Amino acid sequence: MYVTGSSGSPKNNISHLVQAVTNKNNAAKPGLTVIAETGNKYKLRITGKIDASNKYPAIAVGTDHGTNNHEIYQYAIKATIEYLAAHYNVPWYNILGYSSGAGGAMRFLINYSQDKNLPPAKKFVALDGEFNRKEKLRTNETMESLYQNGPENKSADYNYFEKNYSKMDKGIHVYLMALDTPVGSDFDGVLPWSDLFSVYNLFEKNGNITEKFTYTNSPGERYSHGSICKMPAAQDYIEKVFYHST
Repeated sequence: MYVTGSSGSPKNNISHLVQAVTNKNNAAKPGLTVIAETGNKYKLRITGKIDASNKYPAIAVGTDHGTNNHEIYQYAIKATIEYLAAHYNVPWYNILGYSSGAGGAMRFLINYSQDKNLPPAKKFVALDGEFNRKEKLRTNETMESLYQNGPENKSADYNYFEKNYSKMDKGIHVYLMALDTPVGSDFDGVLPWSDLFSVYNLFEKNGNITEKFTYTNSPGERYSHGSICKMPAAQDYIEKVFYHST
């Protein structure tokens, strides 16, 4: 499952990632595009199909209106999982959240990853994930101290995660991805690493196996937060995580 960012539409971001990943040498195939109607009790508009031979369908998830509200993403994801379980008997899933969608995915996993009425999540990838409303490091605060202790500047979103993270299934393998542009800036063009990695400490404390992956533009590349779904290095890493690792 690939959850889009604040635009709501998968068209200019997640759709490129799904196409790239499913074109590689793996068992994944395109499946559904799901748009949740946020003002209509999260009714789903669904395009595409999942054939019986498609054992690893890629599901793109968006909303009918752009938002960076994690709670809205949470319910859009829940509605999608419930649909997949009811119509396709999905036994488990991996989930990627891009930008604000990553914060929404984390909120969903906090509240529903241990719900026995839903299939379990195995892996969670945050692609340049927004968790802490662009909060920056304080003077004399370092990324190393943030990894160890969490951020000193805390948004309302982060406070929610900090209060509730222990509800999340400890068996989920977590991957936090962050672009560095320009090199050495600890910045992805929109979000600082102090936001992208703000929740690293929470996953560690919860007992989740948690990995950080950082990447930079190769010579001639100009990728940033808004175009990261098109970046080959990011696509390759996600494909490896979802389809070639245990």
